[in-house]
Amino acid sequence: MNIVAASGATLHEAEIYTDKLKKTLSKDPVFRQIQNDEKFEIKSRKSGSFYITTLEPFTHSDKALSVLERVQQLFPDAYIFVHRSSALTTTYRTDSTQEQERSIAGESISSGLDKNMLNVHMSKVLLIGLAGVFLILILVIFFIIKQKKRYSAALQKSAGLENTIEEQEKVLAGVSNKVLQPLQHIDESSEKILETALDTSQLNAIHVIKECDQLLLELTNDLIDFLKLKSNETVLNHELFDLNNVLDETAGTVSRKMTGGSVELIYEIEKDVPAKLIGDNYFTGRVLNILLDNAVQHTQKGEIRLHILCVNRISDTLTLQFDVTDT
Repeated sequence: MNIVAASGATLHEAEIYTDKLKKTLSKDPVFRQIQNDEKFEIKSRKSGSFYITTLEPFTHSDKALSVLERVQQLFPDAYIFVHRSSALTTTYRTDSTQEQERSIAGESISSGLDKNMLNVHMSKVLLIGLAGVFLILILVIFFIIKQKKRYSAALQKSAGLENTIEEQEKVLAGVSNKVLQPLQHIDESSEKILETALDTSQLNAIHVIKECDQLLLELTNDLIDFLKLKSNETVLNHELFDLNNVLDETAGTVSRKMTGGSVELIYEIEKDVPAKLIGDNYFTGRVLNILLDNAVQHTQKGEIRLHILCVNRISDTLTLQFDVTDT
């Protein structure tokens, strides 16, 4: 098990949190004794799309809880991640504390970049982002309306009209793939800007652009996946992946959408579920994100629980069941 103290968009941001944690806790004699017993480390590493500050590994849950109480004095949103036990509990309240820490980190970075050039670059990224938003919205609305009309008419008219629908779907799939390129460019540009010296308002603006870009990427990927599924072009990969990494990234993505109330995200992983699997890493994460996003929309207080169990095993082939419940 490990303690996730904080997460950031860049490695530099996570290292700021790591240094702060080391300097503060090194003065605590109880913490030093537990660290000597457990032999854990405080470090920064990449987890999915984010960079996290983590204390790992722990072998005794009571000592991990004692350390967690001290860590939460600096990072109230810190939580314990249990990779291979019967339950994994993550408590999230709001993202306000995380945003405040990022603002403080941004203010402490010395400014060494030409402000005029930075503003021009940010303006270009913002304009591209806004253009992408309007383009996708117009395309989605236009093609959804047109597809519904075409589909209704096809039920009453000749089969020749179905060919037109297929052509429209191909056009929509092609346009969606082209839209992905500027969205990925916005994401890459935002990452580069976040690595530079920014003041608080600039840092907040870039975070807004990055979050909007992520939402647009998800919408575009959903549309492409739907079209591939409808045209029987979806191909599932069979490759080795770590289930814990998928769950780690899913928890980070879902937690950023939990706002307003106190919600607990609980993973219950049965002991016979292996960490290493051969399957499709991408679609496993996509399905879990969709299920948990739906639960987040209907849960203001209480808990969201994901239960993973093995329902069938024949030799090296097994069937996993993912149950999502919420309050």
